[in-house]
Amino acid sequence: MSTPFANVPPEPVGEGVRYRAVRIEVAPAVLPRRRLSVAFRVVLAVPHLILVGGVGAWWQWGNHTQGSGALMAAAGAMVFISWFGIVFAGTHPRGLWEFTAYALRWWVRVAAFLSLATDEYPPFGEAPYPATCAVEDPPETRDRLRVALRLVLALPQLVALVAVDLAWFVVAIVTWVGVVLTGRAPAGAIEFSVGALRWTARVLAYLMLLTDDYPPFTLAP
Repeated sequence: MSTPFANVPPEPVGEGVRYRAVRIEVAPAVLPRRRLSVAFRVVLAVPHLILVGGVGAWWQWGNHTQGSGALMAAAGAMVFISWFGIVFAGTHPRGLWEFTAYALRWWVRVAAFLSLATDEYPPFGEAPYPATCAVEDPPETRDRLRVALRLVLALPQLVALVAVDLAWFVVAIVTWVGVVLTGRAPAGAIEFSVGALRWTARVLAYLMLLTDDYPPFTLAP
């Protein structure tokens, strides 16, 4: 029986997609851009930030002193329980996996809105949106060793994301200025933001035990 948090069907993807475990698609923003919405983007995003946090959720997640959002904090608790279930039993309780994937999908929508990749306001829950996240179902029997050592294995990715997400923040500011003043984003800015979102979401999915496929070091699909 499907739950309210069930994983959505995978979105159609192009032949160039190389990492299929977690697929992020963002439709181009409609032109001209909504300059007033962009000007007050952070204010508009506050309700969602309280729920799932912002674009830095990968390092805030699990560190409650930084506040990663209520939904992501709940997902962190689910992952903690899931880690024991996988390491000691080799299986991931389906309901916990679905809730965690649901939280990740919500975060992707908010991150796309906050980083100005789209102007559509994110829904509170599941609904069609220009930014989508499709996570492939994991195998019934999980790799216990790779789950047990997940944080250690993810360290190179986390180090890389320090630079990637810092650049993402700078590009978002440049995009904000460009759209507010001219109604258009600087060339290449949105493409970089989507790539940074894609990379960050893949690492988050890996940390949240949604997949055992190691994320690539790339902004590409």
